[in-house]
Amino acid sequence: MVKVVHRREIHVALGDVDAAQVIYFPSVFRWHEYNFSEWLATQFMPLSKIFASGFGLPVVSCSATYSAAIHQDDRMTLQSSITDVGTSSFTFSTRISNEGTEAATVETRHVWVEIASNGTFSSVEIPADLRAVLHRTISPGGV
Repeated sequence: MVKVVHRREIHVALGDVDAAQVIYFPSVFRWHEYNFSEWLATQFMPLSKIFASGFGLPVVSCSATYSAAIHQDDRMTLQSSITDVGTSSFTFSTRISNEGTEAATVETRHVWVEIASNGTFSSVEIPADLRAVLHRTISPGGV
């Protein structure tokens, strides 16, 4: 059973589609990032504060699968979950549906990094308080 950690409804606007009024492929990544940023801010810390503290969460892998058409003016439901947790990384997944029918899924793998003063970074272990949030909400096996 997938444990939804963040949910939102979205109206597919003109800026989300191409000239044929079908989803412009990167739009789902932007929607996914909205869910990720809001979830992170409410459950742990806003990204701006993570960056200010000398850490970051870059994406090292991403994918999207489109299983049904998404058109301008559709009303989509986005349901996100945590699907894998490692020592320094985790996967955030979003199921995008239209009236209960899955239209797309998006996954991003984020790595916890420490940012050096010269701008370089290296992966380090996820902090205990974020790890606790991740383990409390994980849904093994994906969206």
